[in-house]
This record gives sequence, C-alpha cells and structure tokens, in this order.
Amino acid sequence: MLQPRVIICLVLFSVVLYSCRTDGCTDPNALNYNTDANTDDGSCILCNREIFYGTYNMHSACFQISSSGWDTSYADFAMVIYADSLNSCKVKINNYFNHNITVSHFVSENNILVPTYSSQTSGWITNYYNTIVVSGDTLYIHTSTVSDGHQTNYCDMIGIKQ
Repeated sequence: MLQPRVIICLVLFSVVLYSCRTDGCTDPNALNYNTDANTDDGSCILCNREIFYGTYNMHSACFQISSSGWDTSYADFAMVIYADSLNSCKVKINNYFNHNITVSHFVSENNILVPTYSSQTSGWITNYYNTIVVSGDTLYIHTSTVSDGHQTNYCDMIGIKQ
C-alpha cells in the first residue's frame, strides 16, 4: 500500500505537469498558429491557395429590390485569382465582382475568407455578406446586402476555370 506522502507527491506532480500543457495549433504555416501552444490539438487551419489560381469565366445573376419589386441583372466577365506576394495565405482577385478593382483575401481550405463588413448611411446600417468557395475547376460566389434589417440585394455567381 502506498503511503499518503507518496500519493500526495504523485498528485502534485501530475497537476504541475498538466498545467504546463497548452493546447492549440503548433504549425507555423497555419492561419491560427498559436505561439504559446506546446501540444497540437488538431485545430490547425492550413491555407491551400494554389487551388484558386487561374482565370475564371464568371456568370452572375443579381437581384436588387426597387420600388417596383426585384430588378434582375446578368453579367458575364473574367476574374483572375493569383498569389498575393505579401502573404503566403492570401490570394489577389482581379476584376472583383466585375468591378475593375483588385482585392486581397485570406484563404482557408476551399474558401476565400471575405470579411463581413458594415456601413451606415442616412441612419441605415448596411451589412455586406460574401461567400467564395472552390470545388474542382468551379468557383461559387454568393453575396448579399442587408439594410435596416431587410435584404436589399444579392448576387449568385459561378465561374469555370479556363
């Protein structure tokens, strides 16, 4: 039979040993790398931006609420996705949403992470939501705008890599 002092020492040693453990992502190439973690908990999110590279022939269908109901517009355009030289987990998108602009966003698995953002004009709060997903050679984009609690427009776009 173990003596009480031995049991107390074993318990204290276990507590000290466990309290030094910090779970988290230990891969420095991951988006959520934790410099304090010393035990990998499997939560690492790795970027695989190469799957997005290319020129996409995009087709969009957009719907916007107006005084007469929902107005519809369609557009065909090219959108180019390539490496952001300043960050290994970002891509640049040229001709973003058929606007002659280039933006840079983080990549996680098969998603381009477009942050939700808000603006306020004339007392209305407008929230912008975007989702960009790739599957094989197909790029899917959904964007929507909600103003004053009501959806005011949305677009669905699909692109095939050339």
